[in-house]
Amino acid sequence: MLLLALLPFVGWAQQNYYGQHVSIKLATGDSIQYDLKLSNGGFKPIVKDGKVQWYFQGIPRICPNDDYWSYNEHFSLEDVERIDFRSFEYDETEARKALVEFYHVMDGDKWEHKENWCSDKPIWEWFGINGNTSGNGSGRKYPWVEEIWFSCVVDNIPTLHTLPDCISKMGPIKTIGFNAGIGGELPEFLGNIYSLHTLNFDRCSLTGTIPVSIAKLPHLFTFGIPENQYSGPLPEEFILTCLEKKNIPGNNFYLNHNNFSGSVPKSIQQHRRFADTWPSIIVQNNPLDLQDLLIPAPIFKAKDINGNYIDLAETYKKHKYTLLYMWGSSSHYTSSQVFNQSLIPAYEAYKDKGMEVIGIHYDNPFGDLLSSGYLNSHEIPWNNIMRKDWEDWEQVGEASGLFARGGCPGVFLVDQNGIIVFNNMIDENGVAYDDDLDKKMERSYELFTFLEEKLGKIDTELYTSTDYSHDGEVTTLQTASKGQGIDLVFVGEGFTDKDIADGGFDKSMNDALEQFFAYEPYTSLRDRFNVYAVKTVSPNAEFVDGCKHAIDLDVSKALDYATKVTNLIPDRPMYVSVIYNKTNGERSFCVMLEDNSYICFAMDGANNVFNHEAGGHGIGKLFDEYVETAKEGDWTHMPDEAKIELDNLWTTLGWGANVDWRSNPTEVKWTKFINDTRYADEKIGVYEGSYLYWYGAYRPTENSMMRYNDMPFNAPSREAIYKRVMQESEGDGWTYDYETFVSFDAAGHSQFVNALNTYTARQKTAPKIERQQLTAPPVFLKGTWQDELKKNNK
Repeated sequence: MLLLALLPFVGWAQQNYYGQHVSIKLATGDSIQYDLKLSNGGFKPIVKDGKVQWYFQGIPRICPNDDYWSYNEHFSLEDVERIDFRSFEYDETEARKALVEFYHVMDGDKWEHKENWCSDKPIWEWFGINGNTSGNGSGRKYPWVEEIWFSCVVDNIPTLHTLPDCISKMGPIKTIGFNAGIGGELPEFLGNIYSLHTLNFDRCSLTGTIPVSIAKLPHLFTFGIPENQYSGPLPEEFILTCLEKKNIPGNNFYLNHNNFSGSVPKSIQQHRRFADTWPSIIVQNNPLDLQDLLIPAPIFKAKDINGNYIDLAETYKKHKYTLLYMWGSSSHYTSSQVFNQSLIPAYEAYKDKGMEVIGIHYDNPFGDLLSSGYLNSHEIPWNNIMRKDWEDWEQVGEASGLFARGGCPGVFLVDQNGIIVFNNMIDENGVAYDDDLDKKMERSYELFTFLEEKLGKIDTELYTSTDYSHDGEVTTLQTASKGQGIDLVFVGEGFTDKDIADGGFDKSMNDALEQFFAYEPYTSLRDRFNVYAVKTVSPNAEFVDGCKHAIDLDVSKALDYATKVTNLIPDRPMYVSVIYNKTNGERSFCVMLEDNSYICFAMDGANNVFNHEAGGHGIGKLFDEYVETAKEGDWTHMPDEAKIELDNLWTTLGWGANVDWRSNPTEVKWTKFINDTRYADEKIGVYEGSYLYWYGAYRPTENSMMRYNDMPFNAPSREAIYKRVMQESEGDGWTYDYETFVSFDAAGHSQFVNALNTYTARQKTAPKIERQQLTAPPVFLKGTWQDELKKNNK
């Protein structure tokens, strides 16, 4: 009866205590956390099964397409054990106490990042709390802890600790994430925090058993323990409990790369969701016993890009083998485009022998969409299903786990019984390849050996050029109309005599011309450049074993072709861009010489990577703003010798205007832009992670052309480019004036701000993808371009 009396109070509280949240505890032990301030839903009576029940409705708190923070619950009066109204003041007090306790228990003084912890600032300004990953107060402004997330920073917590129980006192916490610092066993108390939505312990040191109570949490949506130290048999009861929960999609379930051993229990193999989750279960550090394992392929119906339905179950039955091929057409997926060069002729040879290919195309939110123009120009013969975004799994049912983990390229060959008989994530002996792109590509090419054994050998002889008469011919693409002129030379790589004859080379060079001047300040400086194209005839167009090309990464050969332009302005740096006809899967890079010359190897052709390499490194003499994720070398903390190198390049050559090892806003190279309110909407500041290093190196903006290649150049970079172009174009008599630059830069500033606003809005619904790095660090060479040219003439 007490609860009956409370219900009118609930309605009154919604109107008069709009600054509270409600905690409702059900007799089942489940908990509903309801934020009155942020919801317009409320408690509403409904009739269900002949009984009056109360409908509890929350609303999304991040974006309309994201149900991350929304709840919809039904409960009857007899289900309710207690209703608590907690004020913001109470929540904030209790959360601060728990956070301070957490800081001390976890040796917070040793953390790499501890901005604002234990201060009197709002807790959403404490690093890692409620979405704050930068220490500058960018988090969600709630007085209790909804999220504690330290997975965004590598090795932030250097000493191992067991997760302390003070976390359970922080409020209706929904997200707990770490990728270092947590060891021992996952504690049982986690199974009592009924508001938990996300648990992620990536690359920690967890061991022991996993409480099944965690799998039973009513709102659990994400559970990840990849790359920990778990061992022994697979946790059968825990896995089955998770698989039974429809609200944990396969792409949010990760047990991979631990040390589990033995075989996969039949109960897991036979579960209907094993087809969705097997990559996150059987991919382990030590191979599991897969001798009797049958991996079911996903079964779904979906529309292809032409609007026709594809029924995978029927497709499998009709063909001896069906290849589910995950690939992408944008610049973020160059590895799959390289694989296409071998898959296309194989498909043409095997399609009449019982093989089908269904492309699952990755719609990259930061790049190009699949179009008929791309399919035609690249001669893609197979049917394709378009993944319109990473949240919409209605078309493909329970296949999200496979597609999320399959990577690009993802190669999954299915027999007529719907069983995956070959894949490039793990081999028949349980050896995993998904964590190493090079090994994964090697495994991918073993597909053709498998097909030869099953369907017979095919003739894959590649075309070789016979007519080299046009090799070295020069075409003028553009002539400067202002200043003394600056020479740009484009040469080709991987263009055969057929490509020369059918106009493919000319089209690629003109595409490169337009791409180079697509971004400011180059757009406004375009009339100061002479641009030439030198025809290069390669023996082969493909970049696979045994093929030959005109240049093959030889700097001196590239310069030799460039010197075929007989009217180059003397005594100038040599600006050479090698434009590839087909991507070779390697990372584009730029060779930078002491005389300010450059040779750019644009392995992805004419796209933003070309702007990064030729426009950023080559002419602007800018450095990378991204962090290196390659396994070779230690890219964690910027060492003192790298700081000395960076300063030396700046003081002697004027290179690197966009990176610094200093973090003080009054000392970095771009201080004037930070202090200039006219550039405030570019959000210029001091952002850690640059010059390839995670820590100790800084960049001016969160993103830019020199970071992920999907934004224009930021203001410090535009200024550096402007200075170099104007100095070379106008000669020694030209002097730089900041206010003149600001006036000139209006178009560049507008372009960046517009792109920033679009990028920010897009990020709210875009998936969190792990980016394939498409650029490699620049190569520094001493001497001049003439010195390098001589190497080819010896």
